[in-house]
Formats: sequence, C-alpha cells, structure tokens
Amino acid sequence: MRNLHPSNIILLIGYPLFAAFLAWKLQWGKVPVELLSVSILAVVTGVAANPTVPYRNIRSALISGGVMVAGVLVLFFWFKSGTKTLEPSKPAKVPAAAVWAGGPDGGAFIDCRPASEVHEYDCRVYNDRTGDLWDSGRYRLTSASPTFDPRKAESYDGFDGERILLRDHGTLEKVPKSSR
Repeated sequence: MRNLHPSNIILLIGYPLFAAFLAWKLQWGKVPVELLSVSILAVVTGVAANPTVPYRNIRSALISGGVMVAGVLVLFFWFKSGTKTLEPSKPAKVPAAAVWAGGPDGGAFIDCRPASEVHEYDCRVYNDRTGDLWDSGRYRLTSASPTFDPRKAESYDGFDGERILLRDHGTLEKVPKSSR
C-alpha cells in the first residue's frame, strides 16, 4: 500500500463502503454481498492498472469511481431482471386467499391463517399445476419474524414437502397432532 497514491486509497476504501451503505439503505436483502464484491473487484481492477498514477484532484477520483459503481449497478440490475419467475395461473381448486411461492422449477400455493396459539398457523399447501391439496395442518413459526404476514406472497419462499420456507430464512414446521 505504500506505493498507492492517496486518491487511489480513497477509491479502494470509499466506494465499497458506499455500495454497502446504499444496498443496506435500500434494504436489498442478499444484494449487499453481491454488490459489495463486484464493487471491490471493479475498483481494485481499476487501481491495479495504475496504482501509482495520481488523479489530478479528488473530484476526478470521485467521478472515476462513480462511473465504475454506476456500471456495476447497471450490470447487476440487467442480470437480475432476467431471473424473474412468473407466478402460474391459479387452478380452480385453490382458494382465492392462497398465495404462490416457488421458483423456476415450480412451487406451491399456500393458504395460512393464524391459529388459536401464538406463532401457530392453520395452513393448506396446494400443487401449483393441478390445485390438488399437498398438505394441510397446524404449522409453528420456528423463529419470531416481525416481517411474516401469512396473507402476503412476499413472506414465503416455498414448500419442501415437510416445511413451509419463509423469505426471511425462517420456517413454518408442522406441529404433530399429539403435541396440540
């Protein structure tokens, strides 16, 4: 680091921190790690090309770094936009309140309603193609989640055959009938 010009040090430290702060402020979930690593790579690559060449002033350093970060953001959103999974049409057998959760390989329609016990829900899980009932019963939230809302599709990530997976990495686990 002793051969680095001070303006390059600003780029190496400042822009990854800025990218992480921006991602955190916008609450992009998993994005900060991806954005931060790509930002660091872009800045380090730019600085590695000419580590001892100083920028004429701090303004040109900031503009140069800003262009790099903007390029990374454009590429990130361009690649991210092509991975959207479309919800299939809801079969007639599935209740209107059920929401879809899944990915490109398939998913399920999930209909959960609060039960009489705290953090427990009466849920039904339906096949997303046929509408057949896959599973039903009482499910318990494994960890307190302030963002979980059983009526919103954004709360769910999918169904693995035993558990209902939640977006915030929590799960709804089936409650055995003997423990009710």
